Amino acid sequence: MDKDFLTKRAGAFTSSEIYKLVARHKKTGEYLVSRDTYINKVFMELQYNCPMSSYGDSRPTIWGKLLEKWYMAQIELGTPTPTDTLTHPDCPLWKGTPDMIYKQEKMVGDLKCPSDLERFAIAYECKGDIDKLRATYKEGEKYYWQLMSNAVLTGSDKCKLVFYVPSEADIEEPKTGIRAYSDDGEGKHHWVLFSNYYELPHVPKESSLPNQVVIEWQVDKIERQQLINDVLSAAEKVTSKLFPIKKTKKNEERLS
Repeated sequence: MDKDFLTKRAGAFTSSEIYKLVARHKKTGEYLVSRDTYINKVFMELQYNCPMSSYGDSRPTIWGKLLEKWYMAQIELGTPTPTDTLTHPDCPLWKGTPDMIYKQEKMVGDLKCPSDLERFAIAYECKGDIDKLRATYKEGEKYYWQLMSNAVLTGSDKCKLVFYVPSEADIEEPKTGIRAYSDDGEGKHHWVLFSNYYELPHVPKESSLPNQVVIEWQVDKIERQQLINDVLSAAEKVTSKLFPIKKTKKNEERLS
């Protein structure tokens, strides 16, 4: 992952990880341990002024980023707005980087490019139902709250989640296909360039599986407010740890 990208988002609650702040125990309704762990991570990033995450990219991540370039350049219909990292106006610790913003429709979108067909097929089996995706897909809750967070940051009323896997035709032609986008000058994509097309994730010609799944939903106002409350309370915890009130007799009298 790009070092500048990580540094820009360090010390903040990001849309891609925001699900950790809202996750609750199904029976008790209490927050999961992941919330406190995430709050502490953001605190440490601010305290030490550096990301707590690795700068390295795995092959699935590299492949996904490559497909995003291809999708935006060749397939995406309409005119989504290119975006940089956004910050909530009332909460500097809340950031997000949407893949797509459709201003006219007041909709925010995100693109997911699974590194294997099984995960893509599971998303397809949800038949456009976001509730089913949340219940059956491993990253369903993560993706849902990522888009809900970006909806808050962009003032959007709708969310659009796109799953994409290239077709065989898009992979097998190096000059006009996906591999033409893989020369980044850093050598990250060499394994793609030197792979046979059948070694890369794709939908074969003979398959009846589509190579794109789109799930759209209206932003739920109650869950939107729940998200806002959860993030703001987490931000307050980080701030109080960074700037603790000293225990003096005068402060104790003021707080009592």
